[in-house]
Amino acid sequence: MVLVVTFVFVCGLVGWLSVKSQSILPIAGRRGILLIMLSLPFLLIRVAYFLLQEYGPSKFNMASGHVGALVGMGLLMEIISVAIFLTARAIIEPISDSAQTTRIARSDDAESNGN
Repeated sequence: MVLVVTFVFVCGLVGWLSVKSQSILPIAGRRGILLIMLSLPFLLIRVAYFLLQEYGPSKFNMASGHVGALVGMGLLMEIISVAIFLTARAIIEPISDSAQTTRIARSDDAESNGN
C-alpha cells in the first residue's frame, strides 16, 4: 500500500512541477520533464507487477510463475524506464556541452564582477 501511495505522490509531484516550471525551464528542461512523464506508465506496470507478485495469482510468482510475465512486466519495463531516464539526463545536460557551459558561466560572472 505504501508503494502505491508513493507512486501516486510522485506522479502528482511530477505533474505539478511540469506545469509550474514551464516558464522557468529552458527547452531542454521541458523536454526532460516530458521524458520523465513518459516513463511513468512503464513504472506503473512495474508497480502493478510487484503487487501481483505479492498478492496475485501464482502465475506472477518469480520462482514458479510464467517467464513471460517476469520478462514483459518486470525486466522489460525496468529497461525501458532506465533508458528513458538516461535519455532525459542526456537531454537536460549534455556531456559535451558541460565544459563550454561552465566557461560561459564563468565569463559572465567575471563580466558582472568587473562592472
